[in-house]
Amino acid sequence: MFSSVQGSLWAQPVAPSVLSPVSLSTAMFQVIGPSKPIVAVLGGDAILPCSLWPPMNAEDMELRWVRSTFTKAVLVYQNGQELDKEQLPQYAGRTSLVRDFLSRGQAAVYIQNIQVSDNGKYTCLFKQGILSDEAILELQVAGLGSAPQVHIEGPEKDGVHVVCKASGWFPEPQVQWRDARGEKFLEFSEAHTQDAAGLFSVEAALVVRDSSAEDVTCSILNPILGQEKVMTIPIPAWRKAQLYADWRKEEFQALSATLDSSSVIHNNVLISPERTSVTFRDKNFCDFNHSWKYTAVRGLERITSGRCYWEVEIKGDMRNEWGLGVYQMNQKRESEDEGLDSPFVSTR
Repeated sequence: MFSSVQGSLWAQPVAPSVLSPVSLSTAMFQVIGPSKPIVAVLGGDAILPCSLWPPMNAEDMELRWVRSTFTKAVLVYQNGQELDKEQLPQYAGRTSLVRDFLSRGQAAVYIQNIQVSDNGKYTCLFKQGILSDEAILELQVAGLGSAPQVHIEGPEKDGVHVVCKASGWFPEPQVQWRDARGEKFLEFSEAHTQDAAGLFSVEAALVVRDSSAEDVTCSILNPILGQEKVMTIPIPAWRKAQLYADWRKEEFQALSATLDSSSVIHNNVLISPERTSVTFRDKNFCDFNHSWKYTAVRGLERITSGRCYWEVEIKGDMRNEWGLGVYQMNQKRESEDEGLDSPFVSTR
């Protein structure tokens, strides 16, 4: 079952450029492992190869792949068979020896169902009588977690608070925020946690202070695999209108309201001398649900096109009983019985 992958397991060992007589007489052989880390995906398989130089038959040798100490064995091969009694429990049923090329001094451990705990360094040891040598290998485990989930939370003092969350990643992922132009945000906070299985969750918070930003993208990157998952969220206009003092000035034309005193038809309505505010002589009079169209006052300015806004300040006890809107110029009111009626678009 392993013969199809042998071509990728070993390269022909390169002899050391200088071998001293002492090293040849004491070791007689050298164990060579991969020069680069081996990358394995969570839930997948991994092969940890080692070989002898010079090439020689290893079928009668003792072979071990261990973790931090000699006794913490991943796999033990002795007297032509694999031994289970010294194997760490977490590797039981998941390992086997690739022995197709033992006669050439090439062997490997095949590990199935890669877990976070498999990440790290291994030592492979070849022993013949009193002679032995070993090499160190590194297995890098990597896993892609969930796609990021991005949402807008409560307002910040000077921007839009956006939060990005993802889970199930290994190793600790890298977070990046980008704007619609692909430019990176450099200032944001992030917090990482690790669960019992060793998988990482991340939560990154960004305050978008640029009022022209249309959307932001959160990217979660696995540094070993070089793969990422992303999510983009638009910044709604109403959020920006709440949070940016100057946003309306960028999107709308500011209009002032000069009140038309000739449009007053009810004697309870009082316009200020500068014609910018309205009060009621008798505050107990106003029932907004029935009398607003008789007490409304028109403005002198006309709107023919564009997008406009007004700033309104409500004082006193009338905070819940007011309205602001637009009307057609051809609508007339000549008496109290002809209130300001449809078409009137309220923005109350």
